[in-house]
Amino acid sequence: MKFYKSALIATVSAAISVPAIAEQDQIIVTASRTAQTVDDSLASVTIITQKDIEQQQANNLLELLNALSGIDMVNNGGVGKATSMFIRGTSSKHVLVMIDGIKIGSATNGSIAFQHIPVSQIERIEIVRGPRASLYGSEAVGGVIQIFTKKGAGKESGSIDMQYGSFVTNRITASINGGSEKTRYSLTANSLKTAGFDAKNDSETDDDGYQNNSFSFNLSHKISDTSSLEFNSMRANGNTQYDGYYNSTDFLQQVTGLRYIASPSSSWKSTLEISESLDKTYNTGSGTSQYDTTRTTYSWQNDITLAENQLLTVGADYQNDTVESTTNYDETSRNNIAAFIQHQWSGENNDLQLALRNDQNQAFGNHSTGNIAWGHNFSTTTRIIASYGTAFKTPTFNDLYWPSAGDPNLKPESSSTAELELRKQHSWGKASISLYDTQVENLISGWPPKNVDRARIKGVELRLNTVIAGWNTRLQYSLLDPRDTKTGKLLARRSSGSYRLDMDKSSGKWTAGLSIIGQGFRYDDTANTTRLDGYNLVNLRASYALSKKMKLSWKIENLFDTKYTLVDKYNTPGLSGYISLSYQGF
Repeated sequence: MKFYKSALIATVSAAISVPAIAEQDQIIVTASRTAQTVDDSLASVTIITQKDIEQQQANNLLELLNALSGIDMVNNGGVGKATSMFIRGTSSKHVLVMIDGIKIGSATNGSIAFQHIPVSQIERIEIVRGPRASLYGSEAVGGVIQIFTKKGAGKESGSIDMQYGSFVTNRITASINGGSEKTRYSLTANSLKTAGFDAKNDSETDDDGYQNNSFSFNLSHKISDTSSLEFNSMRANGNTQYDGYYNSTDFLQQVTGLRYIASPSSSWKSTLEISESLDKTYNTGSGTSQYDTTRTTYSWQNDITLAENQLLTVGADYQNDTVESTTNYDETSRNNIAAFIQHQWSGENNDLQLALRNDQNQAFGNHSTGNIAWGHNFSTTTRIIASYGTAFKTPTFNDLYWPSAGDPNLKPESSSTAELELRKQHSWGKASISLYDTQVENLISGWPPKNVDRARIKGVELRLNTVIAGWNTRLQYSLLDPRDTKTGKLLARRSSGSYRLDMDKSSGKWTAGLSIIGQGFRYDDTANTTRLDGYNLVNLRASYALSKKMKLSWKIENLFDTKYTLVDKYNTPGLSGYISLSYQGF
């Protein structure tokens, strides 16, 4: 209670008094699997647009997402090295990540290769905090990240962007897109290469480089006034080097999807989708290993308008995971069949969302999840949202089927989360505060793996958008208390608190911006014996329009060359700089 009391006093007073910019026109689909405005959503959400990505000149997801409220990114030694994401203190394996609606990730260890997802292919990112297993199934414990690749529209145009910077970094991106009233298309290709720096603080002192070649293609066609067809594909492959038993990894990340959308009547929208995602790694060094996941999914979703203020969503999902590896797993394939239903009701001052889902998994049988959320408008400027949801995480192939160690009788990890959010909106903008309490049971840990641990995670988040002297300003702040309830110790590698301040301004041909990022201390181990100190970073950026079509941009990261550690014995980049030239509209 002490944690919540002090946090509540500080954050509520801030939200009532500080202005922010409204985002009334932004649409999000991830929170409910249906389109709705950010203001109408009954979940804690954030949207990152292509404009945001361009303003921040982000080279990777770590730069783009780190220290956003509720998000903690941890990297093992620089660009292209293993990167984990903790949402609201839950494990990196408790985050569901999708690209254009397609689930990605490794079925063997349960990880997401955030480091290999090319920012150059991204049009927007939707972040939903809190459980969403009642709509998506396994992994959606701490939240859902959905990445949308670039889409085409309007008159045909192209662009090219070239960058050079520290650590002998070279990047070139080229794209072309366009369309007519019926057909739209977009094609983007990117090549990134960097010599990197020494990833690990050990006897090896060589630079650990990285190379990533990627492309994305999107095509949509309107078949008739009531039906359309969409195709999307994204592929990233390359090589990353690091210190250790395996010192080089060839990787492949790929998603492909085909979607048919039809409206048999004015009150019924039906979507059929088939998709495939690949996660492949081949490790070399003192030994060799290969771990390949192929995930095939089929989905059928129906959105039925019952009345002007009521929307019913019903559907079914099928997923099959297949593993090919140099490790002889006891099983190499499993499937999951699920059915879900959701009802959304909106009134004059009250909104309600109910969702239920049942997953039938080949490995462990049935698992049901649910979510309820209620929103109430105290006035046209003040809104409160209360929600409760359950979620689960399936054991990985390593947990279940690793030769002589996996346990096929392991139970899924399960969770429950209660949340309260207050939103304030005015002519001067928008602010929000979220308080949440998550309890996770049957945590899988140790080797051989067992269901032994239990955790409770309490947190507070503050988000503010405002304009200060012409600068578009976004402040995000988080406090976190993630504990193993059995030992009382803090969960490893979660920061105790964080803040992020982003400020950007345009004036004539110039744009300028800065980001100040701060993280509290964290422990690198479950015993809480290895403490990593907190840190503060300052990043600067600017751009100048040489002409209507050409722009010169540059940025400086870690301006004060701060020394900090995210993972024990792994290095982080010091003062660095990058310059880029872009041409758009040819």
